[in-house]
Amino acid sequence: MSQVENSRREFLKSATKTTVVAAAVGVSMAGCMGGRTVTDNLTRGKSNKQETLYQKTATWDMYYKSC
Repeated sequence: MSQVENSRREFLKSATKTTVVAAAVGVSMAGCMGGRTVTDNLTRGKSNKQETLYQKTATWDMYYKSC
């Protein structure tokens, strides 16, 4: 093998090892959360404003009639 091919091969080996280690750390960290999810910290239901999801307008009526 030439020097360039050998250096590419060594790079790929080290990159693969690094990827495997990073994946293993990610899996172990996910296991350490103990069933908690990221959304457990969110505050819900404390808003004073009313959310309007739909407001009947002529444009909506035209849209629904065309479907």
